[in-house]
Amino acid sequence: MKCINCGLCKGKCPIYKVLLKEMFSPRGKAILKMNKIIDASFYLCTLCGFCKEECPVNYDLKILDEREKLVKEGKITKANKRILENIKKFGNPFVKL
Repeated sequence: MKCINCGLCKGKCPIYKVLLKEMFSPRGKAILKMNKIIDASFYLCTLCGFCKEECPVNYDLKILDEREKLVKEGKITKANKRILENIKKFGNPFVKL
């Protein structure tokens, strides 16, 4: 199914509720994805699933797939980089340096 841009997904999205910016809403991410633009905004998702629950066409953004693409392209946040380095070095993502 394709996103129909109705915006029902925004109502429960915790990221949108805090940031109040369309590009960080599920609908904003769906628009970016349809335009083949995958950027760091895909990291700003709690993976709660409310957007899919509210969607009348049951559209799935597949955020994890998009994040995987970003990592493969080397587009990771500083926090992600630190976590990966900690896993490689200590076997634990939560080590504080």
